[in-house]
Amino acid sequence: PLPSGKVFATLILIVIGSIGYVQADKEFSLTAYFWGAAYVFSMVVDTVLVKKVVTDVELTRWGLVLYNNLIASALYPVFALLTGELSNVVTALEELTASDGQAFMAVIISCVFGISISFFGLNARKMLQATAFSVLGVVCKFGTVLVNTVLWEYHASPIGIFWLCVCIVGG
Repeated sequence: PLPSGKVFATLILIVIGSIGYVQADKEFSLTAYFWGAAYVFSMVVDTVLVKKVVTDVELTRWGLVLYNNLIASALYPVFALLTGELSNVVTALEELTASDGQAFMAVIISCVFGISISFFGLNARKMLQATAFSVLGVVCKFGTVLVNTVLWEYHASPIGIFWLCVCIVGG
């Protein structure tokens, strides 16, 4: 089904904000925007596909998390082999079992955050429409922009941030 007029208007506002941001970008790079467009395309496919899976597959809340992480775990060895990361496994395990335990704690904290993101993300996808989930994700990027602006010197100009705010209002 097509989105309602209200939803369509908000999507148009997001597109206008995006165009404004590109116009304000002082370091415009076609390559960067190509990868941005590829990301948007892959996210649309991902959002619709995952929505279909979480809707059609009868799993519990935690079952979705286990399903998601088992699929990712099954793919890891293939990509580790392709990228050469597999040769670093022994070194990583040695670091993990070092006596001070800092690396181990970092991995545990990372796992807790990863499982939390998986749980809340998949369950939000189950509860929201695919478009609503995508817009929610875009709106949450505002926090990333804020951190980037505060911590690093290479970030969007005030005009660029204005256009990002237009996108957020549309969201």
